Amino acid sequence: MRFSPKRRLKTASILIALVGLQWSYPAFAESRPPFALSFMGMTVHNVEATVDFLTQCLGVRPVHTRSNWAMLSNGWVDPVVEGSLGLTWELFEASESAGIERFQAVRPSFVVQRLAALTEELRERGVPLGEPSVDGKWGPSIELVTPEGTRLLLAEDFDDPGPKDLRRPQVGWVEVQTRDHSAQVEFYSRVFGLQREARGEVVVLSQGPAAPSLRLLPSPLVVPAQTSQPGLLDVPVWVSFETTNASAAASWFEDQAVVVLQQPRFRGFGTEIVIADVDGNPIQVVDYTFSDWIRRRAHRILHRIFQRGAKRMDGLDSSEYSCR
Repeated sequence: MRFSPKRRLKTASILIALVGLQWSYPAFAESRPPFALSFMGMTVHNVEATVDFLTQCLGVRPVHTRSNWAMLSNGWVDPVVEGSLGLTWELFEASESAGIERFQAVRPSFVVQRLAALTEELRERGVPLGEPSVDGKWGPSIELVTPEGTRLLLAEDFDDPGPKDLRRPQVGWVEVQTRDHSAQVEFYSRVFGLQREARGEVVVLSQGPAAPSLRLLPSPLVVPAQTSQPGLLDVPVWVSFETTNASAAASWFEDQAVVVLQQPRFRGFGTEIVIADVDGNPIQVVDYTFSDWIRRRAHRILHRIFQRGAKRMDGLDSSEYSCR
C-alpha cells in the first residue's frame, strides 16, 4: 500500500506532535511525579573479564553482551523473560578517570533459595567469599568479591524465596552505606516517595509488596566525603529510578533543591536525568515513555537470543577457568 504525499505529511505531523508532548507536558513541581526503582548499573574497567567471571564462576547467563556492555538480568521487562524478577542489572565500562580502587557505597543483594548449597559450590570453584552472616530479621547472607573488587551480597529472603541459582540473577534489594544516615533516609523518602520501615539501624525504603527496595545502613567504615562529584561511570554500583515524565521530574528536583548533575537529555533508551543524593552518590532517573514500545520489542528479540545462548552455555567447560 502506498500513501500519498499529503497522507505522509499528516502522519509525520502526528508523530512530531506526540514526541513534542514529552517536552510540553505540564510539570507540577508541587506534586511528586511517580518514581520506581527498577535498575542497577555496575561499572568495571574490563567488561569482558568480568563477564567471564560471572558466567564461568557464578553461572550467570547474560541476556546480551558486547565488548563494553552486558545485560545480566532484565527484571523490569518481566514477564517478557519468564522467571526474571527484581532489578535490571547491566554492566558498563568505567570512565577513564575512575580509579582502580574505588569506594563502594552501594551493594546489590542477589536473592537465592539454597544459599548454603550455593556457597559450597562457589567455594569449590575458588570464588572469593566472606564469612556467612545469619540475621533473624533478614535471613542468612554471604558476600562475594569480583576480580575488580566489587562487593556483591548473596542472601536468602524470608519473604521471597528467589531462584535456586544465579543463572537468572534476581536483585531483591540494594544496600546503601550512609555517611549522614538520617539525611539520606529523609532524602530518599521525600524525593522518591519510598516508604520507611525501620529494622534496628537498617532502614528499609519500600516500593510495595514484592518490589525491589533500598536498605540504608550506617557504614561500618568512614564513608569519605566527595572531593569531586562522581558521575554514573565513576562509581562501582549505582541505582536508577524510572519515571513517566522527565519534565515533571526535573521540575520536582528543582523544587526539592536536589543536586542535578545532568539536566534532561534524550538518549536512545529514553530521556535521562542524573542527580546526586546527600552523600554525593549519583542516581539515574529515566523516562522510557516514548521508547517503551521499541524497548519491549527489542527485549523480546534479546530473549530469543538468550534462550539460544543458554542452551549453548549449558555445554561450557569451566574447569580451565580460575575463579581465584
